[in-house]
Amino acid sequence: MTPKPFDILSCQGSSLISKGIRLFTGSKTTHTAQVVSCWGQLYVVDAQKNGVNPKPYDEWMKKYNYKYIIHRPKLKQLKLNEENFNIRAFSKVGVKKYDFFSLVVRQPLFILTGKWIGSKSWNDDKFYCSDYVGWLWYVPKFWQKSPVQLREYLEQNPNFTTITNEN
Repeated sequence: MTPKPFDILSCQGSSLISKGIRLFTGSKTTHTAQVVSCWGQLYVVDAQKNGVNPKPYDEWMKKYNYKYIIHRPKLKQLKLNEENFNIRAFSKVGVKKYDFFSLVVRQPLFILTGKWIGSKSWNDDKFYCSDYVGWLWYVPKFWQKSPVQLREYLEQNPNFTTITNEN
């Protein structure tokens, strides 16, 4: 199933890093991405090792070949404005680097201890995938959400419908 603008994708990757994340978390979810519409075309904006960047959906799929679950917002309930949403989504493109430290140190410690080590706020100069998407959607304590935790948050949120995609 092809996603639509505003959809959030909880992804399962097959890279070595993805395999490590699956092994450590016990979950298939290893990445989070945001779908937007720009110039009449679907784009995916996500935080990868080169920072926050957009890619046309087809190119993104060719490059990463993710399997994913779609979290579709209930647009009428949320009263979203596509232009404002896209401005927010693109405001971090090419500006924010990837947060390797939080992914490799803070997230594992948080999973093991339940305590977030160090401080982080929305204006940090780095994002990892799920905290970028969490920031975009104003998720409480977005910086503490791993891809698995963000997926669980969205599955429990009545403003989203989860659609399993068998791609």
